[in-house]
Amino acid sequence: MFEDADLVQRDVLVLRATAPPDAQFSVLDERGREIGRVLAEGELVGKNVPTRLVLYDQKHMPVLALERSTHYAETPEYSVVDGRGHPVETGWRVCTMKPERGRRRREAGGVFLTIRDSTKAEVGSFAQALPPEGDYRLGSTFLYTITAEVTSELRLAALGFAIHFTERSSRFPAWMLKPLPKLGLAWPGSANGTESRAALGQRPLA
Repeated sequence: MFEDADLVQRDVLVLRATAPPDAQFSVLDERGREIGRVLAEGELVGKNVPTRLVLYDQKHMPVLALERSTHYAETPEYSVVDGRGHPVETGWRVCTMKPERGRRRREAGGVFLTIRDSTKAEVGSFAQALPPEGDYRLGSTFLYTITAEVTSELRLAALGFAIHFTERSSRFPAWMLKPLPKLGLAWPGSANGTESRAALGQRPLA
């Protein structure tokens, strides 16, 4: 039985990781309110790659953790555990994240991945997004969306991948990060506000 933390059960999350030296990794709801934070714990290896990333909710309770391998600093391998330390299967049998091409990729203006379950049915997406309104710090912002009924295990696996991808992206060189605020989907808490759910085929928020 996997942890059914409220944060994990949300269908829309915004992952915002800012670049060093002002490194901060926040998890926001669709309105732009912080509802969680990812903290690096443990020793640092290679190019300052944390060996452990832990997602905490607003009560500072652990929701999930990524255990990072120390062997490959450039492309570190990782495993996911839930808030109680139970291992989560992250292989293709649980979920896959596949690049999307065509209209949705163009609308996103950058990275757009589809989340699929073990039957290869699309159950969500992970897309490059605009930063929160008024946040001009260098970094990476991604919109994580679940659009179907899925298991807690799949949610944990997909969110673990999303955290891994966002954190690594935030460590790109500054020249790669500077164009990002001009790319990506708008969402209600971003500077351009209301278009992201329409782009994902969802109803507008009230």
